[in-house]
Amino acid sequence: MTTEQTKKCPQCQSDIPIKAKKCPQCQTDLRGFVSRHPILTIVAIPFIAAVTIATNSMDTTSTTNTEPILSQEELAAWAKSPSGKLCGEHPEWKKEECDLLIAKNIWIGMSYEQLVYLRGTPNTVNPSNYGNGIKYQYCWIGHTPSCFYDNDGDGSMDSYN
Repeated sequence: MTTEQTKKCPQCQSDIPIKAKKCPQCQTDLRGFVSRHPILTIVAIPFIAAVTIATNSMDTTSTTNTEPILSQEELAAWAKSPSGKLCGEHPEWKKEECDLLIAKNIWIGMSYEQLVYLRGTPNTVNPSNYGNGIKYQYCWIGHTPSCFYDNDGDGSMDSYN
């Protein structure tokens, strides 16, 4: 065969006919994804389109972290509340987080800074590394729960006991 009528198999590097759908040497399927998986492609296209449309229709222009959207009067009243004042001091925190902190609640996903706001500096901070990154344990004596864990080093609490 001449090189104009052949191509290399990506698997075994044999010279094969240019229009081959399967390598005669190693039996590798040479068709594209759509040809190999027509049903999956037919199912996936509407799903991908729906996700794309839903994602594009989300309002990402809001600069406030209040959900649901409050009227101007409600927002002004909330800003004067203890929760609103706390969020004024920490604009990176969401309204719901400030409300929970004022109520002295704890939750998975709260930040280290939010824990320090509630409890002060921890009595012990124990970093550990077992080969897959540093994990932190923060403990407060005399509190229940007493220890919080940041398992991926992102500053967000993943568990507590």
